[in-house]
Order: sequence, then C-alpha cells, then structure tokens
Amino acid sequence: MHFYGGHRGRRDPPRQLPADVRGFVNRVDDLDRLDRLLGDGSGPERSLALCILVGTAGVGKTSLAVHWAHRVVDRFPDGQLYVNLHGYDPGPPVTPHQALERFLGALQVPAESIPADPEARAAAYRSLLADRRILVVLDNASSVAQVRPLLPGTAGCLVLITSRSRLSGLVARDGAHRVSLGVLSEEQSIELLQGVTAGYRPPGRPGRAAGTGGTVRTAAAGAVHRRGTRGQPPPHAAARADRGTARRVDAVGRAHRRR
Repeated sequence: MHFYGGHRGRRDPPRQLPADVRGFVNRVDDLDRLDRLLGDGSGPERSLALCILVGTAGVGKTSLAVHWAHRVVDRFPDGQLYVNLHGYDPGPPVTPHQALERFLGALQVPAESIPADPEARAAAYRSLLADRRILVVLDNASSVAQVRPLLPGTAGCLVLITSRSRLSGLVARDGAHRVSLGVLSEEQSIELLQGVTAGYRPPGRPGRAAGTGGTVRTAAAGAVHRRGTRGQPPPHAAARADRGTARRVDAVGRAHRRR
C-alpha cells in the first residue's frame, strides 16, 4: 500500500498539543531529566526515544508532559501528535485502532485511504513517521498493549507516555525510560495554589493555608488535575472550582490557626 508516499511534502504538520498549563510550578528535577533524555540535538539519533511518566492519580503527569512538550516543540519541526487514551477514565478507553485513525487523519491521510486492517493501519503510521522528527504524546495509557501499536518504527521521534502503570514491558523490550513522579511538597503545593487562586483572593492571603499539610496537597492535586487535558472543564467551570479551592484552603487555614 503506497497511499502515504504522497503526503511527505505537506506544508502543515500536525500541532495537536493541548494548551500549556497555567500556573505550572516546580518539577525542576523532572524537567531536567526529560531534557537529558532528549539530549542537545548535536548528534545523530540512533534509537527511538521513549519515556514514561508514572505516578498516582492527580500527581500532575499530564501537566508535566504538556508543559515540557511545549518547551521543546522547536526540536520537532515535523509536528506533534497527542491523544488521550482514557486508560483510567470511567468510560471506554481509546483503542490503538482508534488512535491510529486519528493520527493518520492528522497526518492528512484521506479517510477513505486509511486501512481497515489493524496491522496495515499501524504499518502506514510507521511509514509516515519514518525519517521525521515528531513528538508523540500518549496520555493516560493503561497497558503496554494500548501503547505499542502507536510507537514509531524508526529513530528521530520521541514518544512521551503518561500512566498510573509502570508499563514494565516497554522498559524491558523497547528501552523506555521511566520517570516516577511523587506528590508535591507542602511548599510546592502552596506555590501552586497561590498561582491558581490568585484572581479570587484578596492581596496578602495566598499563604494563609501554610501548615495544613495534606489538605493543601490534596487541594493542589485537584487543581493540577483540572489543568490536565483529560476531561478539561469549560473555563467557567474551572474558574468556579478555583474559587471553591480558595475558599476551602482559607477555611482550613483558619481552623488550623485556632488550634
């Protein structure tokens, strides 16, 4: 099947990254690790770069992935592909077959030319990505089987995966690098909440929740989750949630100081 050959000269590469995350804070060490994985770009790439961001729900995997992807977007002039695989969401997950259809469409393959056969569809995808520098973000993956058909077949691309699972099969067989994310410290959580709720609090009040420990971290995790791309709420809903976060954190801070 040779339909993909005619699309190499297209002028508009895919730009599927979600918007960068407002109020992103810290994660300096994790950002540095991702930068080292990418390298300085001075030498030839000899293997497919594959990285898994692993952590519990709400820890900020998607936020980190999207933020870092925007930092390095100029290193991937042939485009960026993104899909939310819904691996841990209440509804059905996105299958590799569905994700490949979306990616091929983003790569300007006509719908009638996309193969119906799963293996042929994956082969067409790998052929289109060969000799290109494309960043592929696979968000909220639940298993190796959900991810492996979406991996390019040649060097030059970078695949960034977020998951609650360690996806050990990708590490063992495909040479993936795993970055495990921990929860934010209390200080980092306060910094995040200051940025998120700044528009809903009087001046001088952002630090009043200091010392509330786990409650602050829980509120920060909720704010991080809303700023991830999975099920991103409408702006008015996000603003309402942020005002609620500001009120709850202030209330806990007042209760803590009365003890």
